[in-house]
Amino acid sequence: MEVGPVDTSWHPRAACRGADPELFYPRGRGSAGVARARRICKACPTRQLCLDAALAVPHALDYGIWAGTTREQRRRMRQDRAA
Repeated sequence: MEVGPVDTSWHPRAACRGADPELFYPRGRGSAGVARARRICKACPTRQLCLDAALAVPHALDYGIWAGTTREQRRRMRQDRAA
């Protein structure tokens, strides 16, 4: 799948800006890091833009927390969109 340019103009307004990136790439299932990352994402003014970017970029489906979603949630979203 070819991916065109992804809009990143929203990055400076993201609630995660300045947060430790490791927080959004927790190790292990059920990690406390997932809950902390989701709390940051929940209040983010750019959450929808982040989710749109994550669904547009294939590698984002496999790693980390994006817009408060896990990779499993994003995979289901992409499958639903394709159906």
